[in-house]
Amino acid sequence: MRPGWRELVVEHDKKGRQRVNRISYELFVLEAVRERVRCKEVWVGGADRYRNPDDDLPADFAVRRDAYYQELGQPLEAEAFTDSLQKEMADALAMLDRGLPTNPDVRLVVRGNGKNAIRLSPLTALPEAPNLIRLKLELTRRWPATSLLDMLKEVDLRIRFTERFVTSGAREHLDRLTSEATAAVPVRVGHQHRPQAHEWRGRQ
Repeated sequence: MRPGWRELVVEHDKKGRQRVNRISYELFVLEAVRERVRCKEVWVGGADRYRNPDDDLPADFAVRRDAYYQELGQPLEAEAFTDSLQKEMADALAMLDRGLPTNPDVRLVVRGNGKNAIRLSPLTALPEAPNLIRLKLELTRRWPATSLLDMLKEVDLRIRFTERFVTSGAREHLDRLTSEATAAVPVRVGHQHRPQAHEWRGRQ
C-alpha cells in the first residue's frame, strides 16, 4: 500500500484497535486496479482498449518472434532491454544534473507550502504551419465569409470528432464542452482570445 493511503484506510477505534475504513479501502483498490488496467497488467474481457495484451500481438508472433523483434530493433532478452533502458535514463539524469545549474531557462523555486519546484521559462511561439496558412487562404477564396474555426465547429457538430480526443494525463478536469472549445485553440491563430464555452453553446 503506497504512502498516504494507509493513513486513510487504517483507523483506530476508541480502544486503540486497528480497523479498516471500508470506503477508503474500496477507493484504494479502485485506484490500484485503474493503474494496472492502464498498463494492461490487468485486462478486461471483451474490451478493446483494455483487452488482453496477448490479443495485441500478431497471430503468428510465436512463429516469427525473432523477425518481429528484429523489425522493432529490440533485443530478445528482457534483461538486455532493461539494461539499455536503465543506461538511457541514467545518462539523461546525469545530463540534467550537469546542465541544470547553468540553464538560464530553468529555475529552482520554493512554493508557498515550502516544497521545492522546477520552474521553466515560457517557450517561444513557433511560426504558423505553412499548410495551415494555405488551408486558410483556400477557405477564404472559396467561402470568404467562413473562417476555418467555423468550419471546424460545424464538422464537430455533425460528426463529434472531438469526442475521440483523450487526455494524456491521469485525470481529465475539463468538462466536454470546454474540451471541445480548447481543441480549437491551435486553429484560432491571429485572434485576440481563446474560444469560451458560451461561444460554443451559442453555436449549438
